[in-house]
Amino acid sequence: MKHDTSSRRIVERENNQVIDPKERIRRVARTRNAILRDLGGNPSRAERMLAGYASALWVWLESRMPEFVLGNSRDLAREVCQVGGTLRNVLTTLGTKRVPKDVMTLEAYLKEKSHAPQD
Repeated sequence: MKHDTSSRRIVERENNQVIDPKERIRRVARTRNAILRDLGGNPSRAERMLAGYASALWVWLESRMPEFVLGNSRDLAREVCQVGGTLRNVLTTLGTKRVPKDVMTLEAYLKEKSHAPQD
């Protein structure tokens, strides 16, 4: 990974794509939202915090993966393993199964609609 300190942009080796900090923040937000959707229902504050932490870890891992796969750095391998283990622990705490939303059956919806006051 190359760092351009003058513009504070990061170039990934994978395809020399420039990824600015705002794009990284957007990736974290998209990943966090996806995790929260998978949790279903109304997540607690702790679940939202863990989802944010997990998404930040994932974006970091994703950005380092090309260098990890193509390189031969023991320090990077150690970092990737530590962050990957931490990510696994956070996801285990959150739960990695999708939880379906509670939705009203068609029959219940029609019954409720027929009893609603007409305007």
